[in-house]
Amino acid sequence: MTAFVAFCTFSVQFLIFAFFILCIHSPCVFTPLSRRDFSVISVAPKIDYDAKYKQPVALNAGATLTLPVTMSGVPTPKVTWYFGDKELKAGNGMTIETKDNSSKLTIKNTSAANAGAYRVKAENAAGSDEASFNVTMKG
Repeated sequence: MTAFVAFCTFSVQFLIFAFFILCIHSPCVFTPLSRRDFSVISVAPKIDYDAKYKQPVALNAGATLTLPVTMSGVPTPKVTWYFGDKELKAGNGMTIETKDNSSKLTIKNTSAANAGAYRVKAENAAGSDEASFNVTMKG
C-alpha cells in the first residue's frame, strides 16, 4: 500500500488555514485541523505615511487639512488621533475615517487654531506605533 501525507497551510488576509492531506491510492482525504491546533499570531502595529508629511505641512487659512496613514497589525489596531495631548473626535468640520488598514484625519476650513502638533496612535495586544505631523499656517 502506498500512502502520501502532506501538511498544507495557506493564508487569506491574516487568517491562516491548515489541513492534512492523506492519500492512499485514490481518492485523497482532506482533514482540516481544528482551531485548538493553532496558536494566535499577534503582530504589533506599524504606521506608514507619505514622505511629504514628514516635513511641516503649511496651509493657508480656510484650506482643508488631510493627514492619511496606512497601518498593519494583527489583530487590527485601534486608531486614535491627537492634537497636542488632546484626543480628537469627529465634529465641527473634522472627520476621522478609519478602515482595517488605513486612517485619515480631515479638517475643513482651517484657521490658526489648527496649527500645531498632530499625532496618530495605532495599538493592539502586541504593541503600538505612533506617527507625528507638524501643521503650520501661512501668512
